Amino acid sequence: MQRAQQKGRSEIDKNPVPFFVCHYTPEKARRSYIEGAWRDQQERSRFRLEFITQHDREEPSVAKSYVYSEQRYREMVEPIRNLLIGYWWARDRIPFRPFNECVQLIQSRNASLDQDFATFPWLRPKSLSLGEVSLCLKHREAWVRVAQGDSEYGIVAEDDIIFTERSLPYLSQLLTALPQDADYVDMAGGCGLTPRVGNKRINGFFYEMQPPRDRTTCAIIVRRSFVRQLIELAPPLCLHPDWTLTWAFTQLRSKVYWVEPTVFGHGSMMQRYRSSLAPERDGLAAVSAAKVNPITAEPEAGVGK
Repeated sequence: MQRAQQKGRSEIDKNPVPFFVCHYTPEKARRSYIEGAWRDQQERSRFRLEFITQHDREEPSVAKSYVYSEQRYREMVEPIRNLLIGYWWARDRIPFRPFNECVQLIQSRNASLDQDFATFPWLRPKSLSLGEVSLCLKHREAWVRVAQGDSEYGIVAEDDIIFTERSLPYLSQLLTALPQDADYVDMAGGCGLTPRVGNKRINGFFYEMQPPRDRTTCAIIVRRSFVRQLIELAPPLCLHPDWTLTWAFTQLRSKVYWVEPTVFGHGSMMQRYRSSLAPERDGLAAVSAAKVNPITAEPEAGVGK
């Protein structure tokens, strides 16, 4: 732990860590809020704030970059569907069992992809909206900038991020204590998901997630070497960023951690901002009313003890 802390501290002291914000240009109030909150933060000199304004949804290149393919959607969802269903089931039905056990139980059903589409409407094939395509491209722009930068780590956030008075001092502290094998660190939370029994706690704040998945892409720490692998992998433009990253984790065998307590708030989740997107973070918020047992695919009043 001490070596990891020393390494993280020297990295911060040498070069400001890039802090990229995926920003939709018309949302001027969001940018104004972030800039104002940034000025009030201690330790802001340890970071370099940059807004990614390319790839707004109105740009013709955004629409041209994406063609919906149900076959590609099926191919990408297939290796992550049990993981997605298992985490949802754990969240809403089995609060006292490790995520990994819940995912394994879901896997043991041997359900087909079409059976899962019938049982879980939020999993069914759907095309991306222009807003989702735009957000995907902004994240990919952030990947390139991290990969080409001189810092071992980068921060990638979305413009609905909410600061506390000590967000950047806390983030600075976390960077000194990063697990040495961390590829991806989720630090804003979302989808009602929090670490639980079975998630190994490291250096006080980091919970190792097995199987690896993100919560949302509101605010993350990424290792430069991981982002370079991600760029080389070249995920098809098919799923929204949350699921795309979860798919990539399975391909790259990534080490993923969640931070608790979180560093930032997620404005769309907190109802501070109204999101025009409809990714998993919205779908999962609604499925708790579905009352379906994913093992039997039958309606239920509630399961799990």
